[in-house]
Amino acid sequence: MQVDHPKYAAQSHAVRAALPGILKWSQYIYDTHIGSPTDSKAQRMYLHALSKFLRAFNHGYTSAVAMANVTGFLELAAKLWVWDEDPAASHALGVLLKYSTELGQTDAYDRMVEATDGDGEFVFNLVLRRTKTAIKRFDSPDSHTNLGCCILLMNDLLEPQAHALRRAFHDAGGFKTITRSFLALSRTISESRDSTRVQIALVSSYITFFSNHLEHGDYLSVVHAFKTGFLRAFIDCSPAFQRLEPSALTLAAGIVRRMTPYLVYHSFIDQVAPLLEDLDRQRLSAQLPPPIQTELSRFWSVLSGHVNALGDPGEEARTCMCENTQCRRPDTEQSFKLCTACQAAYYCSPECQRIDWEAHHTDFCASMKQESPCGRRRRRDITSLQTLGQRIFNRNSAGLHAIAARHFPDTPLGELVPVLDLTCFPPRYSVQTLQSAIGHRDGYELLAEKCRAREATLVSCFRRDGASSGDAVWLTTGKENL
Repeated sequence: MQVDHPKYAAQSHAVRAALPGILKWSQYIYDTHIGSPTDSKAQRMYLHALSKFLRAFNHGYTSAVAMANVTGFLELAAKLWVWDEDPAASHALGVLLKYSTELGQTDAYDRMVEATDGDGEFVFNLVLRRTKTAIKRFDSPDSHTNLGCCILLMNDLLEPQAHALRRAFHDAGGFKTITRSFLALSRTISESRDSTRVQIALVSSYITFFSNHLEHGDYLSVVHAFKTGFLRAFIDCSPAFQRLEPSALTLAAGIVRRMTPYLVYHSFIDQVAPLLEDLDRQRLSAQLPPPIQTELSRFWSVLSGHVNALGDPGEEARTCMCENTQCRRPDTEQSFKLCTACQAAYYCSPECQRIDWEAHHTDFCASMKQESPCGRRRRRDITSLQTLGQRIFNRNSAGLHAIAARHFPDTPLGELVPVLDLTCFPPRYSVQTLQSAIGHRDGYELLAEKCRAREATLVSCFRRDGASSGDAVWLTTGKENL
């Protein structure tokens, strides 16, 4: 029965009204025949029956919300899921967890974990182990349904950004595992003439997962996914995109759109630049639905522009400036001394390091040593952002000076900040005064340090020639509002 179909409205209403009684009988069956089994065959029969009932009832939105509103069903689904490897159990738990959270039940995750003997690490390891098992059986069509349910359950488990399971997911290489399985699916799709309905559903599951968890300021997730081949897998799945639901297409296009700003970092440019040469982009565009085609075209354009702007990284990409704001001498990293505590600050001399330590670096160093939940930016990535901004600024310095002369004819260049917004294509250029951009005239170096310390996306503020009277350049990727 399609529980939300108007044809069965009366029956569905009757079942929803009876949910408290159904829960009572279901708990009795669990306690009598599953939690304390005397007959393994009977245990399996009752286990599958309850799991499939929960899954069938959760197929309809109205019914699923009604079940989530009855305290006890989420806990029961969690207990069944521990015992039952069938996709029905994973599906039921994922749906109830999702709607319980949407209904404002802030204790939903704690209740679920408590129902599985109060061990969050056990919950995470179990879902990851079942995901890996489904991946190993990838050649079996039956495993695709199981894998899709595991991925959707993982999506719901990781939904709260600060939840302890999310950090455990990173530490166990969860993003690598999910991306590798996505890569395996993409190869199957690219090699077949026509994708099966189950494969399309599985692609949709992956799109939902990556849309929710691949970015959101989560630097580590993007690092792991790109290194494992996410973009190649995404492109190889293009034959299946034409058959996705409109909502899934919107999510897929959004993934590409959110990835584009990361093309200021060498870590990502290095991973995706080879695809510029390998892909037949004209043929690929013909296979893609318009929303994804538009975003991917912009992605390639930005990538090509940044690759040309950066050129060969060589020694220039490894240049830096002395962190002492009274010095700011530029040179190569090899010529400077690196702070051994935080591994993020360079000094041209012990004296500069001593001065900066007393003035600014004490708090900055301590904050950098504390590992961010989303992962620290690599020094090379910060340097590539500086290099990219510097070269774009140099190519457009005449235009920026013209803007400055037109809008700030009486303001010295040393008091103006050219702002480059690298999230746009082409980049947006503007000029602001230090006072309006930062709030006080000489504090922009300090603010840059604070941004780096809290792992903000606004990471770099430097002077064009390192001199105290030189132009200041603020690089923004548009993620934070100063």
